[in-house]
Amino acid sequence: MPTHPAPENPPAVCSDDPFAARLRSSPEQWHALLWAAARMEAAGGRIADLPQAVEEWVAAHLAAPDIGLSRAVAEHLDDLSALGRSPATLRNRRWRLGRLVAAVGDIPLARLSRGAIASWIASGPSASRRDRHAAASAFCRWA
Repeated sequence: MPTHPAPENPPAVCSDDPFAARLRSSPEQWHALLWAAARMEAAGGRIADLPQAVEEWVAAHLAAPDIGLSRAVAEHLDDLSALGRSPATLRNRRWRLGRLVAAVGDIPLARLSRGAIASWIASGPSASRRDRHAAASAFCRWA
């Protein structure tokens, strides 16, 4: 990350804004903000677009940390449908991942562990393990 001298009085939204106070007291925070603005501009964006980009990132990565497994599965299936996957693929994936939800419960997605997925894949008839593995792998790559 390039270094830029922190201004003596960085601009603030308002004088009692805690974020502005952190900028004033931390050169690292100031450098991070300038770096993000420079990256936005270098990628062809406008610095004025930075707030929208941050909002989109927050919505995608932080806004729903407690999303349940069943909701994540439903969103995954919606995305597959939007990508034009066949009805047979959607039915199979819905059934397989529905069995995963039944096995581990509708836990927060963040609590879904590799061990729980591995146990689910290993459960049941060995002939369908490959299908359970494929469904879980595709879902985990998506999630």
